[in-house]
Amino acid sequence: MKSISILLLLSFFIGSSYSQNINKNAILLIKKNTTDTSGINLGFMDKGIYLIKNGIYNFKIGGKKYPLHRIVDITNDSLFITWTTDSLTAHKFSISEIEKVIFPSLNNGVTGFPHPTMSSKKFDIKVVELEDNSFNKSKVCFNESCDDYVDAFLYIVHGYSPKYIYKEKGEYHMQDGSVNIKLVKP
Repeated sequence: MKSISILLLLSFFIGSSYSQNINKNAILLIKKNTTDTSGINLGFMDKGIYLIKNGIYNFKIGGKKYPLHRIVDITNDSLFITWTTDSLTAHKFSISEIEKVIFPSLNNGVTGFPHPTMSSKKFDIKVVELEDNSFNKSKVCFNESCDDYVDAFLYIVHGYSPKYIYKEKGEYHMQDGSVNIKLVKP
């Protein structure tokens, strides 16, 4: 396998420049009996998290696991997801069907523990309006000038640095720091 130098342009910026949506829906997971949302953001926190469009998460919905699924859309009562970088919606669920969101601990290709979860038993899961409700696509560059690149989506994990998932030449990859991991579609 040829060795290539990959430069990640971190565009962890959120906004509407990627998609001009009127729909400002996001999913808020917040600890039960908590009303204060201050400090809750788009990364894993014990208190809660906002799940937004174009973010890749690990879900358990209706008794079935959906690892590495990207949120395509969120309506007032439904969640639309697809596997990583696929463009077509693969699954539609009621928000009330979400049982759990799992946040693996990954660092440079090494899986650590624990894998914190946010379950519907301990967290309220509801749709809220959020002004910046979509991750921008990022770029994985294959040269310094970045004229050879692919679009990538952000995978939300517990701690460590952001992970980017992209498709190149029909294969799926996750860039985890300096480690490139080939993913297999289920």
